[in-house]
Amino acid sequence: MVQKMWQQRPRPQWSVAMGAVMFLVACALSGCATTPPVRQQEGLDLGSHRLTVYWLAQETKRRRQVALYKQNRRWMWVSQRFASSLRIQGTGRLRDGRLVQYAGPCRPSGDRCMVVRQIDRRLFPMGVGASGMPLAAFRSVAVDTARIPLGTRLYIPAVRRLLRKAGVPHHGCFLADDRGGRIKGARIDLFVGNRALFERYLGERMPRDVRVYTRHPRCERLPERSVAKR
Repeated sequence: MVQKMWQQRPRPQWSVAMGAVMFLVACALSGCATTPPVRQQEGLDLGSHRLTVYWLAQETKRRRQVALYKQNRRWMWVSQRFASSLRIQGTGRLRDGRLVQYAGPCRPSGDRCMVVRQIDRRLFPMGVGASGMPLAAFRSVAVDTARIPLGTRLYIPAVRRLLRKAGVPHHGCFLADDRGGRIKGARIDLFVGNRALFERYLGERMPRDVRVYTRHPRCERLPERSVAKR
């Protein structure tokens, strides 16, 4: 008789169904071990961009062809070749190691004269971008600021694959540190630092068009730079 009193009665079907519903609700709220992992978002796709490169202009020979002016006074003479490269690349290294940044043409001398600013190479060993932050090879890019604000973190998977194939470990993340007069629309200008090394190892393999992303999870740990006041 006692055994019959403690004998479990069969559970009604509505109780079993209710238990299954509660289990599913709990899984939805807290997650279950059997739930497949959610795929990480790939970031915001900015579309296809034409990829170009720029570098630090290097003075190899000192010639009395183009005058450099600093603070409204003639500072030194350089070769026409170096002056042309400095005008395009934006920053150059003199033979004695000093860094200069192109600030504009002289008036009315034109190509025979240009205005420059000297850069503190202790703070900016590879030059300074339009953001006021140091340029870093294969880390800094120049952008059209009407499309991409300065300081934005960018992910370019095609460049990451290229560098890793060349034996260079790289996360594929870049910073919009610079802008240029010729950088308009869907174009990204990658700073490579040394022209000779780039052309020797990567020049012919560099892709012409690349996909660019922002807010990519791979670049979350990369500090987003604020634009420095200059």
